[in-house]
Amino acid sequence: MNVRDGLPPDQPISSNMQNNTCNALMPEQFLSYRAKKGYDRGWEDWESIIDQRDSNLKPIPNYGGLPFREEAFELSVPSDIAEGQYPVSKILKTLMGMGEDGAEQRPTVRLSSNEIVVGKLNEDQRITHGLFLDDKSRVIFMQAPAGTGKSVSVAACIASVLKKDRDAAILAVSPLNVAVCELVKDTMESLSEKVPMLALFSGQGKGRYMDRIRPLGDNLLVEAVQRDGNVPSAEGNEPKKWSDNKTFKQYVDDFNTAPRRARERSTTAALLKQTKYRVYFMTLALAEELALDLGNVTYVLVDECGQATLSAVLSILTQFRSVKKILLTGDKQQLRVHLPSQMTVVRGKFGFESILEVLETAKGIDRTVLSKCYRSHSAIVKCLDVGVYSPAGDRLVPGRPDIEMSSFLNFMGPRIVAENCPIILIHQKSSAQMENISFSSHNPEQRETALGFLGIIQGTFPGLIQVVCFYQAERKHMVSEIERRRWPNVKVSTVDSIQSQEAELVLVITTRSAAGRSTEADTGKEFWADCARTTVALSRPKFGLVIIGDLSLIWHKGTVWRRFIDETLKMTVAVTPEYLNLISNPFPSRVGKFIAKRDGTVPMAFEFYAERDSGFMPFTTQANAFPPISSIHAQPPAFSHGMMIIDTSVRPPPINMIAAHTIPTPSNRPGPSARMAPYPPQHLPRTSYAEAAQQAPSNTNSNRRIDVKCYRCGKIGHFSKRCRT
Repeated sequence: MNVRDGLPPDQPISSNMQNNTCNALMPEQFLSYRAKKGYDRGWEDWESIIDQRDSNLKPIPNYGGLPFREEAFELSVPSDIAEGQYPVSKILKTLMGMGEDGAEQRPTVRLSSNEIVVGKLNEDQRITHGLFLDDKSRVIFMQAPAGTGKSVSVAACIASVLKKDRDAAILAVSPLNVAVCELVKDTMESLSEKVPMLALFSGQGKGRYMDRIRPLGDNLLVEAVQRDGNVPSAEGNEPKKWSDNKTFKQYVDDFNTAPRRARERSTTAALLKQTKYRVYFMTLALAEELALDLGNVTYVLVDECGQATLSAVLSILTQFRSVKKILLTGDKQQLRVHLPSQMTVVRGKFGFESILEVLETAKGIDRTVLSKCYRSHSAIVKCLDVGVYSPAGDRLVPGRPDIEMSSFLNFMGPRIVAENCPIILIHQKSSAQMENISFSSHNPEQRETALGFLGIIQGTFPGLIQVVCFYQAERKHMVSEIERRRWPNVKVSTVDSIQSQEAELVLVITTRSAAGRSTEADTGKEFWADCARTTVALSRPKFGLVIIGDLSLIWHKGTVWRRFIDETLKMTVAVTPEYLNLISNPFPSRVGKFIAKRDGTVPMAFEFYAERDSGFMPFTTQANAFPPISSIHAQPPAFSHGMMIIDTSVRPPPINMIAAHTIPTPSNRPGPSARMAPYPPQHLPRTSYAEAAQQAPSNTNSNRRIDVKCYRCGKIGHFSKRCRT
């Protein structure tokens, strides 16, 4: 505060005034009153807040397009249109379960006039492309697992339709903002010429994904307003600039300063009164509200349709009676609409369930399947196929050679657990904690392991690292730690918000553990064991996947987890957090194809293997999987010229045989570790495991060291009774 404040301009400042110290409170935030339309008690509540009196505030719900949907369904408008002679009538009839006994005859797959775009599609994508471009009215459902190129296929359909039909107007929607971003980006790359397009996003989407939204450039509403918002001169009227429109100017200012507050709906409605576009991209909720302003839409595409309700799609189609085709893409194995507050009988009868329920069973729907995954390394694709898609009757095959997808393997080098396997399984059975207010769980020790791994690789890993959490509390703590460390290339999300996204490296923290849990806690169905949620978490990575958690618990309680881990263990081994001590050295020792300590032992999670075989869930008997430890096929590792060779087609060897001679490796100076203290050694197996492995009581001593030394010859790796010297 200036000491002259409050003094007349001509009065001099005395020495006493100059020496006095003035204390003042500087406000950090100013509050102002702004009336809300439809809220009559606004000023009364404002005065109560200013006077520090108790005030009962009631938020105004945003119904969006629900009033129109309610009125349309109450008057049976979808049924009336379905019985009419409109182009959309057959589509509505099919989605309402009144379709014919079979889809229309499929056309012969051939290249269209837009050969450059279609030439980039594989055989499965071309089938969908041909169905979308013929002259018949169709409902097309494309089953597309993660990374199979559904956005590319949809973009190719849009580009070809725009070139074939000069009067076509296309509406491409998705329940997810990030999926809308991908649709716009792929369409921009597929178009050979400039086409008027408009991309709209919700306030939450602009707040969270602005780094993805800004590169869309001229297709954004903020650019369209400044380009097309000018009103040309008419008879006797002067031209008006977009800045003269209060709605346009307010939107542009809010978009640059407070994107969440920018009013997408009112601004779009005002802009569409002046001009129309050929392609509209937006969320499903925005499309339902703005349908009457979009004009004569002839084609509709719905991406990530698993999270779209049947009632929402019917409501949109009811407002567009000229629609000839609708293409819906999604994955039956991923997350769908989640409405636990509604009774099951209400969801089905009133269309609150996912539209996938209809697409899987209704007659008259053309169904296509994409099976080539272009996103992930072949090892990850194979595990997803065995764990998720093959049991469901589908298949997933890698679409790119390993040499193009080996970025994480090349980066890790000798620090990877097993050669040519980009999946790392870290077994950590530490107790989870529950927050008092939110009752959400977090696991400090698993989080510490994740931060330790990130601290070792973060500074030099060339790509985005995505941390996937199953609990909000875990995400909150991880975000706090990441921000404190200032790691710009590490993002943290929950599994429910990560669908339709990808990253070069994905680190999954499962949080929950059997440690400290009561018997009753194991009887229920955990939400993290849900097959769809598990599929989303495991299908995000491109080059590498790290799973940290209680592998025993998720193996026993999750069907997809169990099949995925079993397939992964054919290529690698589960390790303990002690693995992080080894990779702090850029050149750790290796035994055969596995990473090892200096004494030649592999930091395997023996406790996981023991609990996997002795738990209440019987061990899987699929071909080429590890047999139980008690099986007669269990055998010790083979030794050849001082190297330990682990045969991964059988169960890991007994603990007393895991140590072996190793080839001397050059001594390397260990690099700095992300932890202040080394990780604890791996847990020794339980007595039952040792007895099953060795069938002798001599191996039940829990204090015995893992490496075994012969007192007769002094060598490590065998007992004296097996010594051949």
